[in-house]
Amino acid sequence: MRVFLASILLIFSGYLFADNRLQVDTFEVKTYADGKVVEGIARNTSSQNLGSVYVKFKLYDSGGAVVGTAIDNGSNIGPGEKWKFSAIPDTPSFSKVQFSEVTIY
Repeated sequence: MRVFLASILLIFSGYLFADNRLQVDTFEVKTYADGKVVEGIARNTSSQNLGSVYVKFKLYDSGGAVVGTAIDNGSNIGPGEKWKFSAIPDTPSFSKVQFSEVTIY
């Protein structure tokens, strides 16, 4: 029963924060001379132009506590187009990054 409930919650949480018009295909943390950046590719999966798009990531320390976020925004992403994003972390020190949500206006 616990496994079933955990599976349902995991599936629901994915839909709770996702907007199916934009799919985050890949992301990784890159380290540059001036700090870390979460870089990746997102794709407009809809048949409409997306005006203003935000991708958000949660940042965790080695103990699993949330220590910050990384956010980037794009605009006018056409149907089927790919967008290369670079989300700047609001803290320089983190151990893990997890995709959090997409917001489209």
